[in-house]
Amino acid sequence: MKKYIYTLFVLIVTSLMFSSCLDGNLDELPVFSDAEISGVRYADYRWKSATATVPGGEALVIKQTLNIEENTKPGDGQLNVKISVPAASGEFTEAIRNQCSANNISVAVTISTASKITPLEGAPALGKPGDWSKPNKYRVTAADGKTTKDWTITVTEFKK
Repeated sequence: MKKYIYTLFVLIVTSLMFSSCLDGNLDELPVFSDAEISGVRYADYRWKSATATVPGGEALVIKQTLNIEENTKPGDGQLNVKISVPAASGEFTEAIRNQCSANNISVAVTISTASKITPLEGAPALGKPGDWSKPNKYRVTAADGKTTKDWTITVTEFKK
């Protein structure tokens, strides 16, 4: 009896491996060739809490989202952004607010569908704290894997 159950199991698994749930003759999906940056999606400042900890006793990292005032594209491959720091409140005290500057924030951008972005010339990894007090260069590679475009992102104004 076990032999029959095992044989039946093997037949079912084998038939599933060589069959598809999809119907044939489906349209091919487009391969995108856009290598664009739409704008800065968010910027934030992070610090270690003086009171809150995570299991294990390490200080909890807290983040304060900064205000994106403006994204502009003055030229091809250039993105300028204006950022402002919100008023102190809660754990984002005036002392912590005073430590926030363009050289220690993290930034995320919106890029073309299915593309990837790579830092160039020492630019900070997106989404991690880095120096935005100077222009940073990135290369966007389109989904087609062939089209690339280099971008310079500059924080033109950082208001407190």
